[in-house]
Amino acid sequence: MKRFFIIVALLVFVLSACVTNNAKSNTISAVGLTERENAILSTTSDISFVFDFNTDSEYKEVSVWIEKYELGKLVDDKISI
Repeated sequence: MKRFFIIVALLVFVLSACVTNNAKSNTISAVGLTERENAILSTTSDISFVFDFNTDSEYKEVSVWIEKYELGKLVDDKISI
């Protein structure tokens, strides 16, 4: 019985050490869109990218820019939002 409690205690200790912190801070991820959302976006352009971003509260704004490349060469980098 004593051996059983030692094994259980070791197992709990090992498994609790494997827990990771899943805080989503300062991340950018692609968003899965519904068919309706895809239909709305497809009326404005052929290809659209939608991202979700999470930042720390210390950031008050975000800058987004688009760079256009053709055949690996930068063509236009003046598109900014």
